[in-house]
Amino acid sequence: MLPSALCRLSVRSVDGAWAVNYLTERDHGWLAALMAEYAGCHGLTRSVLKERLSAPLPVWSPKGKRRIVLNVLDRSCRAPQVSAVPPREARQVLFSLAARQVRQRTALVDEAAAQLSVDQSALEAALFADLESERRVGELSALLTPAALAQETNLIIVESLLGRARELCIVAPEHTRALMRHARRWGLLCVVETHPNEPPKLHVSGPFSLFRQTRLYGRALGSLVRRALQVSGYCISADCQLSPRGDPVTLSVRAGDPIAPAGELTYSEAPRERWFTRDFLRLTRNWELVREPEPLSAGAHLLFADFELRPRRQQGPSWLVEIVGFWTREYLLEKLARLAAAGLANVLVCVDIQRACNDASLPESPQLIPFRRRLDAAGILARIERREH
Repeated sequence: MLPSALCRLSVRSVDGAWAVNYLTERDHGWLAALMAEYAGCHGLTRSVLKERLSAPLPVWSPKGKRRIVLNVLDRSCRAPQVSAVPPREARQVLFSLAARQVRQRTALVDEAAAQLSVDQSALEAALFADLESERRVGELSALLTPAALAQETNLIIVESLLGRARELCIVAPEHTRALMRHARRWGLLCVVETHPNEPPKLHVSGPFSLFRQTRLYGRALGSLVRRALQVSGYCISADCQLSPRGDPVTLSVRAGDPIAPAGELTYSEAPRERWFTRDFLRLTRNWELVREPEPLSAGAHLLFADFELRPRRQQGPSWLVEIVGFWTREYLLEKLARLAAAGLANVLVCVDIQRACNDASLPESPQLIPFRRRLDAAGILARIERREH
């Protein structure tokens, strides 16, 4: 994620509204010049690159956008630290010798190099190899062009801006269920709102609406954003907090914006879901377990359960089991209120108590089942069979 100062440089006011300040074809000239500077410093130290970048480019470049691209290129060209001996060990041996003996530096370096079984030049190179200014500049990808760099920078800008959101609204015609599935896989606080003759809207709480778990939650949200960018016809609107004291800025990102295609994200079943399936089926043959049943309407919202438990032999209703990852007390109270208003009493909401996003306690409700890391299949089975009788 870009620092907050760079995020503020990534937006601009257009006719009284805020818009993402994308890099476009007009920026390709100075992007090519900037890439040439990095290519010319391949293998040299970052201090040399910094000195070269302090001079003006042969073509004009906008200061704000240039700072953002430098941040992106620095990460792209970050080469691994390479030294014949760990820098800390090299310094410890050399400085220990210097503290015990008053000798010429060359003699001390020779003796330290002999102790470490390396030559003098390798020891000199290793002494400060872990300092940022002494790291080597890596090689640019052969596939990186000015156009590709612009789109990749735009993707990072969008991810960074949305990572500072208080709330997001995602509209993706015909793909809402896939996005909701991904959001639930990562435990995000989200609801799906439905209205006649309109596509469903996925409302997701952003990291800046929480008090705890913000870094972990932000990474989970970034995964959902990348998934949404793969969907045709998507539209994302968000209220983003770009400065600690400023008002939120409302931004929109739509299909067709100049953003690099996000890498393909594969869906994998969470371990807790596999464990619950295995544990529950070992405990009983009286219930059939169905993964990801069809969503149910709960007023103006849709309920996406993780499991449906259907009785095999006895008569009786099915039960739905929903797993909640990150949570706040207000989020759970609203969920319970929607279930009650829709008359959905046969729904159990399993809450990971380690993912609380504030210091509030769990609401008291027979429909809430707290757990740590692993769902209690025996407890859930006892709960539904007790209610059945």
